[in-house]
Amino acid sequence: MRSAHAVVGTYEGPWDEPSVAAWARTLRGQLAAPSVSLGVLFVSPQFAAPWDSLLETLRLEARIPLLVGSTAAGGTSGGLELPDASGFVLALYDLPGARLRAVHVRDEDLERISEPSDCHRFTGVEPAASRGWMIFADPFQTNNEAWLRAWNQAYPGIPIVGGLATGIAEERSCTLFLDGTVHHEGTVAVSVGGGAAILPVISQGCRPIG
Repeated sequence: MRSAHAVVGTYEGPWDEPSVAAWARTLRGQLAAPSVSLGVLFVSPQFAAPWDSLLETLRLEARIPLLVGSTAAGGTSGGLELPDASGFVLALYDLPGARLRAVHVRDEDLERISEPSDCHRFTGVEPAASRGWMIFADPFQTNNEAWLRAWNQAYPGIPIVGGLATGIAEERSCTLFLDGTVHHEGTVAVSVGGGAAILPVISQGCRPIG
């Protein structure tokens, strides 16, 4: 059955580029929309894959113009939770009229942001252009309280949803994805504006922070 605006699927098993490519084409075929606006990816830390090859394959085969995400200890697909799965979960969204802008923010970037206008110049997003931010944050190397303060000052009253990435706790490391680039610290933030908005909800097992 094809979905009008969103599909999500889970790939379980070892990394194999032809298999992942075929899986991504199948998932894209389940989305009835003529194009994808946004892809959100959560990858198990146990999934042994070359990150650049994985991102390139998914972006190419699922025709994703903007791909964001992180490593995650578990995922959900089809209403089922998949804890400790070795693989990944990919969601594809068609957001008619949406204006999306993604940035990667490091602690050194925050040091240069002293006024809200500094943040607007850095992101290229004015408050009137954003109807919500989606974030993927590193909990190990990054000062997330400082990030949240800067964003709340720069974009007052605008929702921020998302959370802290998980990875290998013993190594205090995680991985963030922004298109074809891999980051191991900082925050990936996506502004959602135009004809789309973010409506926050708290799901079972989650706790607000900040």
